[in-house]
Amino acid sequence: ASKEPVFSTMSVDSLPSKVLDKIITVQCVPNVNHKSLHPAELSDDKIRQKARDIDEKLSMLSNTSSGNDGEENIPTFMGQEDQVTTCMTFRELVTIDEHTHHVSASQLPILDVDEMEQESISLNVDGKLNHQPANLELSPLASLIRLPSYLLLGNPRNESKDVVIQNINLWHAPQSCCTNVHYDDHDNLLIVTNGVKIVELCPPGCIQASGVYSTHANHPKLLRRGNMQPEEDIQRDIQSTLKRKQGSTHIVTVAAGEALYIPLGWWHRVVSKCDQHDASGRGN
Repeated sequence: ASKEPVFSTMSVDSLPSKVLDKIITVQCVPNVNHKSLHPAELSDDKIRQKARDIDEKLSMLSNTSSGNDGEENIPTFMGQEDQVTTCMTFRELVTIDEHTHHVSASQLPILDVDEMEQESISLNVDGKLNHQPANLELSPLASLIRLPSYLLLGNPRNESKDVVIQNINLWHAPQSCCTNVHYDDHDNLLIVTNGVKIVELCPPGCIQASGVYSTHANHPKLLRRGNMQPEEDIQRDIQSTLKRKQGSTHIVTVAAGEALYIPLGWWHRVVSKCDQHDASGRGN
């Protein structure tokens, strides 16, 4: 993708109060010495820690120079059901003291076709969005977004669209963090607006997924069921998974202004470097 900024230049104070006052839920690893954050719970039990340990062992990054670059103990956010969460305003999120708390805001909706009562989010040739006012507090951010129209629209003179954009979401992580390996049931275009992401990708079939009708079916079976298995079985399954991933895993560094296409069903684990936020477009 081009090096053009995804978001036009802006300051926090220039954003509408509707955006800044929006209450959002964030995943967090709180510092208990600071009383400004009041999560629902402060304890991180052994089951969650075991899942994080398995996730790290399933990663090829730990054996490369592209991993944490000396940053140890960065938090892994496993999804809100498995993570301590708290609420704060959008203003507090984007101005938070990076030395106080580890937080991550995931999949904050900017535009969604279900809220807009139309089939897709339309895009101009210059990358600006054609959108109707949506009933989402962060929708005013849409006017600041520029997307790679040449990639999403193909030939601008061709009226038929190759890609249908269904929603646009925002991720924001003030500090370095990681997401556990998972797949999505839709195509993604990951666009980094600040900082750097290191994405580990492997095709379907490399990792055994959880049951189709289970909670978090898009997570590895080992992460959901590993705690119920004997340790020797866990280690055997980890090694067999790493063998399947060998030779088919791609490790991609995505810097600010760059984009990465993640196909439906592909497993991915994402390490986000400090002061990072990004937008993701979901489509068909």
